[in-house]
Amino acid sequence: MALKEKVVKASGQNIEFRGDSIFAKSWETIKGVCQYNAYFKTPLGSPFLFIKDTNYSVASWIKYNEGYIFFIPGTVDDSDTHFHNFVAAAKSLTDGITVLSGGTSMPEWANNYISPEEAALRGQLIELNDELRRVTNAIGDLEIKIQEAGKYKILLYGTGVGLEEQVTFALEEIGFTVQRGINNRNDLLLKYGEKTGVVEVKGVSKSAAEKHAAQLEKWVSEYFAETGILPKGFLIINTFNQVDPRQRTEASFPNQMIKYSTSRNHCLLTTVQIFNILLYIRIHPEEKEKIINSLFENVGEYNMFKNI
Repeated sequence: MALKEKVVKASGQNIEFRGDSIFAKSWETIKGVCQYNAYFKTPLGSPFLFIKDTNYSVASWIKYNEGYIFFIPGTVDDSDTHFHNFVAAAKSLTDGITVLSGGTSMPEWANNYISPEEAALRGQLIELNDELRRVTNAIGDLEIKIQEAGKYKILLYGTGVGLEEQVTFALEEIGFTVQRGINNRNDLLLKYGEKTGVVEVKGVSKSAAEKHAAQLEKWVSEYFAETGILPKGFLIINTFNQVDPRQRTEASFPNQMIKYSTSRNHCLLTTVQIFNILLYIRIHPEEKEKIINSLFENVGEYNMFKNI
């Protein structure tokens, strides 16, 4: 059942009666002392009380075996007066159900006798249930797709392995070939045509630090020593990752760090810039080569795609 919890308790003044008139007496008995803490977003059984100006029910009844199950709002408190009112309301509900059922429970064999009208209604119910299942499945599929499509937002707040994975996916979509560093080190290797890059990825709550650039330079030196190829160093940092990107007003890369990285031909950029490049490339795929070349040619802080 689609039972929706309410954070704030709501009194009977916010409830309106829309049921069979035989239940009206019960509602009159308790409406001054009841409040609802939850509601049915999807109808269950035969609802007769609703939140005003909505189709959300707070009271309903269903047939169960030889009896009935009622869902009704609770009392404001546990005083004797309210208790007696509820007893009276319950009796009134019982009387109403007796009237509806003709004073006795319908035997099982009676279900064998179906009028054309009932048959048509049952057919409509089957069709609606089939449609409900189809829509429910479609909603579930969309929710999964939305969750998958939104993973790139980790670029705005993430750190650790999750951030590194999303940077990898983003760089691949932008147009790089990406693989783990030699001997499964923590760095990433980039390839684009004849060009090679080494990447250090970090997520931090403050600005980038010179130690991050020093770690990148270590990867560059090790790759050069092992292959004889001097790669381009890329430092990709999710700076101030606990702050909304639009409120990140401090510099991501301190001046002293920029000086150090510039002397070593590093390219410094944030994951917010990767985020922006990714979205731009999706709209302008023909710009891939131009942007990738600009990243390889850049020395120091990359100044494009900063504003989200």
